Amino acid sequence: MSEDIVISISKEEAIVLFEWIARGEESGDFQFCCSAEQRVIWRIEAILEKIVPVFSPDYKRDLALAREAVDAKF
Repeated sequence: MSEDIVISISKEEAIVLFEWIARGEESGDFQFCCSAEQRVIWRIEAILEKIVPVFSPDYKRDLALAREAVDAKF
């Protein structure tokens, strides 16, 4: 019964989401109730990692601009 669902977010939202996930995993702030939750977060992180320019020399600037864009959008 597995059915894929497509979610569309902007590049800026992807950068902000990736950073939040990475920071939560690094700090251990995530509290998973089961391994399935952790696996879903890992999968989302892996997908985002292919899109987000993490190793760009301008990543911190790009992250700051992405946060501003997301804040301004909502």
